Amino acid sequence: MVPKLIEANEKRSQRQVEQGPGMCYLQEEKAAKNAEAHCDLCIQLGDEAFASLSCAEQREIDFLVWAGCCMHKEMNSVERWERSHNCMVVGSGFTGADETHEQG
Repeated sequence: MVPKLIEANEKRSQRQVEQGPGMCYLQEEKAAKNAEAHCDLCIQLGDEAFASLSCAEQREIDFLVWAGCCMHKEMNSVERWERSHNCMVVGSGFTGADETHEQG
C-alpha cells in the first residue's frame, strides 16, 4: 500500500510541476488536488482488485452493482417524475375527466 501512496503523491507532484514553477496553491486548491489524487488511487486499487477476481466473481459484482445501484437510480427517477407530474397536474386544476363531453 505504501508504494501506491508514494506513486500517487509523485503523480500529484508532477502535475503541480507541469503547471508551473513556484505555483502557490490556496488551501482549497490543495484539498482539491489531494482529493483528486485520492480518487485516482482508489480507482487504481479498485481496478487491480477487480482484475484479480475470477470471471464468475466479476459477473456477480457487476450484477450486484447493476441490480442494486443502477436499478435503484432508475426507481428514484421514476418516483421523482411521478411526484413532479402529480404536482403539475394538481397545480393546473386538471381533474382527469374529459370536460368537453360533460358540458354537452
